[in-house]
Amino acid sequence: MKTAVINGKNVEIRELNFSDVAEMEDMGLVFDGKSSKTFKTLICLVSLFEGIPYVSACEEVNEHFKNGGSFDDFAPLVEELNRFFTSCLAKKTGKAQNQ
Repeated sequence: MKTAVINGKNVEIRELNFSDVAEMEDMGLVFDGKSSKTFKTLICLVSLFEGIPYVSACEEVNEHFKNGGSFDDFAPLVEELNRFFTSCLAKKTGKAQNQ
């Protein structure tokens, strides 16, 4: 299982599913292909993967950057989100996915 270090904590990156994406939408994230809310996306992902409330995830992300963390540290979380949507698109178009 992949991990990321966010604010000094090891975060396990599990496979996302539709209910996770629905939960992120409930947190206010819009998946319309037009929105680009980088910080909101990171906060939602931290909330999901750490299993903490959105407000606590905001604090985690804030502390991460205050303590010298970088955007690159969130790459495994974002990669899983991209993998989820790529997988869904491949299934919709009938293409096999080699991941």
